[in-house]
Amino acid sequence: SPCAPGAVKPEVVAPGDIPLVDGLSPRTARLRGSSGAFTSWAAPYVSGSLAVLAGLNPSAVSNDLKSALFSTATDMDPPGLDNRSGAGLINLVAAAEAIGGLGGVRLALDGWDWSDDARSLTLRLYNAGDRPFPGGAAELMRGLQGELLGRAEAPLIGPRRGGQIVFEGLPRASVEYEGLNLRLESDGARLAFPVVLLAPTPSTAILRDGSVLFSLDANGRLGTVTGSPGLIFLGRTWLTGGGFMFATGGSVSDGAYVDVLQQPNLKTNPVGSDTDWRLLSLTTDTARAELTFTDDRALRPTGANVWQEAELVEVSDSAAFVALTVSVDFQTDDPVPLAGLLLDWDFNNADFVRWESELGASVMVPADSTGPWFAVTTASQAPTTHAAVPLGTPANGFYVAGTNNGILAKLEGFTDEEKGRLLALGGMQVSDDHVTDWAHMVGVGPLHSRDTTTFLIAAGGTRAHLQIALDSARAFARQNATSGAAAPRSELVLLPPYPNPFDPTQGQTLKLPFLVNRGSEPLSARVEIFTIDGLPIYSENRELTPDLPVEPFRWSGLLGGGEAAATGVYGYVIKVGGRVQSGKFVLLK
Repeated sequence: SPCAPGAVKPEVVAPGDIPLVDGLSPRTARLRGSSGAFTSWAAPYVSGSLAVLAGLNPSAVSNDLKSALFSTATDMDPPGLDNRSGAGLINLVAAAEAIGGLGGVRLALDGWDWSDDARSLTLRLYNAGDRPFPGGAAELMRGLQGELLGRAEAPLIGPRRGGQIVFEGLPRASVEYEGLNLRLESDGARLAFPVVLLAPTPSTAILRDGSVLFSLDANGRLGTVTGSPGLIFLGRTWLTGGGFMFATGGSVSDGAYVDVLQQPNLKTNPVGSDTDWRLLSLTTDTARAELTFTDDRALRPTGANVWQEAELVEVSDSAAFVALTVSVDFQTDDPVPLAGLLLDWDFNNADFVRWESELGASVMVPADSTGPWFAVTTASQAPTTHAAVPLGTPANGFYVAGTNNGILAKLEGFTDEEKGRLLALGGMQVSDDHVTDWAHMVGVGPLHSRDTTTFLIAAGGTRAHLQIALDSARAFARQNATSGAAAPRSELVLLPPYPNPFDPTQGQTLKLPFLVNRGSEPLSARVEIFTIDGLPIYSENRELTPDLPVEPFRWSGLLGGGEAAATGVYGYVIKVGGRVQSGKFVLLK
């Protein structure tokens, strides 16, 4: 429509392409399509955002609210103010921090405890925002609009600090583990968020060493998905969830992501709502647990029976680690099985993940690198693969699946095929700015029945403390190596070349992936490519160090002199140490 001279319309834009989901029960859903891009969906985002800002700062007038929303919008092409997207895509978190009041306060439930007589409930909160919560009145409700269960006073909670609210005279039997809602009021502004008192299941082990607590279960899962406490380190809970993954023959059994409606292509978040594993046995001590589980709950069971030993060690006030030793009894060694561990840390949707060669580990840290720092690796050898796994977007919280080239697709699901590919080939090595909520995973293979692998999870208040935790974890693993356990065998396995056929004239690069277990010494690796007649046309040497994941060999389709290779069938040989494997691929222009 015509606008007044100099006017910019629209002033801002918001997401307008909405996935349509049918809720079939409290724990099952079906994705039935997409709305298409419509202002009917974008407008509620904007009006709802303005309502949130008004709730955070009741004294702000309408122009204050609009200014906060417009001035913090993320610019879109074409640059600057324009009649296509105005000031850009709304950013509610940034606008909340700009509005004042309770804007910039980001409270989350960090844990809970009942009194010894089970008649008072303590909720531990953590403020991950940049501004303090000034304190005020607290109400605990049953559900969103349900019965008032109790009132209490909430304390001042500074930025990056914790605090607690105690509800007296609240019998445990009256609440049990229902979904609750916590409402906080301060200076006329209100915050509200759900409180789920997730009880540890009979299969959960809670380990404690000093001030550090860690929970895991015999369903192959780790962190808060198993129940409180998750991983308490430096006074708060960090590990949202994670789980072991074992893959063979195109099937993946894991305890990491939910199975929706028994459809493997919709196996997606929330983390740990379901698991492929079933408890066989569990014994615990203060800081140690021994567990066994099997994957007969999987859609496509691999026949894996897992023995696991876990030990928690607090190295210092700012350094700790968990050693997770697993041995798997597979029904078959063909095709070659792989093992992995996926971890999803909670930095309030502002994560950064990368492989750090100096640390020899996959590292997760807040996006601003302020700490704490967390890492995962293996003790006996570097992970065969490493992947940064994108989970959610900052705009709407939908979950995504990632590919090697960083292309993201909403609600595609973290499928068995995706998990198997990342275990075998790795993925993005470093997180990017497409999403802010990430997990990281490492994979080990090839494995054989009863091979033993030790995964190390390390935590440090700073990068230096993380180094201390990793060094201590590796020394602990060497000292406590399981007596008589079979070490992973040094074996070379080639995975299918991709893309195959490949076309270098379209910018494609051929990848020749392989798996190899290593010991503590570097290995020399070499690839040689031949014509169908056996004429050598390309070679490359590489050193495989124990502290780095294995990357595929790559070929651009150029011969040694720089000229392009012709269309045809080619053979290749990969040599690692004294081991040799060969394969074929097609170059097709």
